[in-house]
Amino acid sequence: MWAFPHRAVAQDPAETNAPVSFDAGLADGQAHYERGDFMAAARIWAAAAGLLPEAPEHQANRKALFRYIAGAYQQAFALDASEAIAREAYATLHEYAEGFVRVYPTETVPADIATARDRFLAALPAPESPKPEGPVAAGDDKGTAAPPPSRDRALRGLTIGGGVATGAGAVMLITFIAGLARTKSFQADFDSDSRQCDPDNPVGECRDIWDDGKRAEAVARAGLITAPLLLGAGIAMLVLAKRRQSSHQAFAPVVGPRMTGLVWKLRF
Repeated sequence: MWAFPHRAVAQDPAETNAPVSFDAGLADGQAHYERGDFMAAARIWAAAAGLLPEAPEHQANRKALFRYIAGAYQQAFALDASEAIAREAYATLHEYAEGFVRVYPTETVPADIATARDRFLAALPAPESPKPEGPVAAGDDKGTAAPPPSRDRALRGLTIGGGVATGAGAVMLITFIAGLARTKSFQADFDSDSRQCDPDNPVGECRDIWDDGKRAEAVARAGLITAPLLLGAGIAMLVLAKRRQSSHQAFAPVVGPRMTGLVWKLRF
């Protein structure tokens, strides 16, 4: 997609097995995802991510992969909104978030991953409150049943989370556009006849332009990946917060590597 030529980087022979296995996991997970086996895709990608420790040299790969994992779980949950899927998805994404914060204490967990994790947490049943001990209130020998927990807090959380995710998605869209423009500018400067830069061995100012272009490319790619995920998740959460409660129909957000949107499910 990008115009900058690819350069192979020599690797330590002791480290070659992990990337090869990681790449195989990526391909296997993508094959399952395209067949519609979203749970298998999420689990295979999670296993592939486990091959790379949370370290600066693997940070970008793990971020991108856990975005795909979050999307696969959301696709699976849209088809079967079961507690088991929500619990597994939350545990997987929460484990990643904890490891990320532990290694990078000054950084924040990627917003789209955090939003997906929080949505799965909201889908889990609230823990039961302990039953009060002591004598039964006078005039009611059977006790009084506690009222069901209010849904106001969950709805407020969805509204706030949807607004934050939508706003963040708009910012990442702008980031993608700006990064793409900068990448093209650096590419044109690198390829200009006056520079005579060698793409296989850039030196001096050519090297500086090369490095600036790669950084701009990384910014653009990050915006391209995260903008649709954040916008799709944010809009879906806002719709969920406002829709009327019904036991027969529901909207479920769908966010994945190749699509974002809503699925309408009718129950008989």
